[in-house]
Amino acid sequence: MSDDGTRATEYAILIDEVSRVIASRIEEAELPLHVLLSSPFGTLNENQEELLTAARDALDAADVEIRRLRSLLALDRGAMHADPCPIALTELLKPALAIVEGGARTRHVTIQRRIDPSAARAIVDAVHVQPALTTLLTDVVSRIPTGHDVEIAATDSGKGRIRITAHHPSATPPGNDTTLDLRLAQRLIAMQDGTVLRTTTETRIELPSEVPTRVLARSDTDA
Repeated sequence: MSDDGTRATEYAILIDEVSRVIASRIEEAELPLHVLLSSPFGTLNENQEELLTAARDALDAADVEIRRLRSLLALDRGAMHADPCPIALTELLKPALAIVEGGARTRHVTIQRRIDPSAARAIVDAVHVQPALTTLLTDVVSRIPTGHDVEIAATDSGKGRIRITAHHPSATPPGNDTTLDLRLAQRLIAMQDGTVLRTTTETRIELPSEVPTRVLARSDTDA
């Protein structure tokens, strides 16, 4: 390994260790906040409760970012692996759509679904793909102006692939791909031999799927 490669590996290990310590400290800080908010020693006034709630929310957000960073580092080290299994498109998309549609309602954005029930099953590790889909589709909804629609479609794209598309002609351009959540989502899709394309009008995700078994025609067996 080159000196640059060795140094990069060392930095990755150091960052992972620091992030592990930070995650531990966050957890330690969350416990007393939880106790104070439960207020077993007296009633908090409104300002105190707001301050403690804001502190807890900030710690929760920091904890999420640290976990994302550690996942990215695990991917870089090859310490995270996929265990692909067949899963129907409706089942694969169910958790993501439930979360995304909830967020869309608060912004008065309507989601039009077009999921092909006859599409081949995806061959993926749903534990990793489902949160990635949630992140990518949530990003789409966040860029749709209030009162507009977004179409989310899922179907076969041929040659052992399925395609999930969010079409959003009225959306603002995609943001910075270097944010931890989007970077992690795209890396989790790539880990499973998938691809992600994000443009102003469309977000397209392709994943491996079952290849339908060819039914032999009579002419194939008559020879």
